[in-house]
Amino acid sequence: AACCCRCYSPPEYWPLSDASANTEVPLLVLSTLNLEANGISALGAQALAGAIGSSHLPALRCLCMNGNNISDGGMIAIASAFAHSVECQIEELQLADNSIGETGFTEFAGLCGSTSFGALSWLRLDGNHDAGDAGIRALACALNDGTMPQLKTLHASPHGLSSEGLHAVTSKRHISLHFVAYEAKAFWQGIPESRPSPTGGNTSF
Repeated sequence: AACCCRCYSPPEYWPLSDASANTEVPLLVLSTLNLEANGISALGAQALAGAIGSSHLPALRCLCMNGNNISDGGMIAIASAFAHSVECQIEELQLADNSIGETGFTEFAGLCGSTSFGALSWLRLDGNHDAGDAGIRALACALNDGTMPQLKTLHASPHGLSSEGLHAVTSKRHISLHFVAYEAKAFWQGIPESRPSPTGGNTSF
């Protein structure tokens, strides 16, 4: 499936957390937002989460934040905003290479059972090498419980034995799993449209 994010980045003067003040900005109908490789930290992700949680982005279906540095705090804020949003039905979420660790993955696993994630079909979490076995295991357990029922494609980084469990669950649910290993930063710096592919012994299932 092709990525629906096509480099739609709002100008810097659009304060997403105060979208109501910008009546001429079409945020209420914005469905795709690409913020890839913009140096966004956890604070920036939390500001975006505030806009999502405040119903300023009700039509958002595709969010791409690959190659930033949102870390655990940003991951939790974004996931929580979607989980508690009445309007947003996210379909594609890309958070590859964002320094997200075990805590971020575990919290996401606990939040993705929300009905707001019911339409999610594409999820990228590869390049977050600090997720560790525990983070990947939490994600596998969530999928095994039937969360994200429409998920068709998942990108992740391999993490020891927990990767086998993730493979088993995704195989049972007929989810296309891509284990991706690469030096991620090189792909996002100055090449915003690059899309790393599974390499070496990593297999697409």
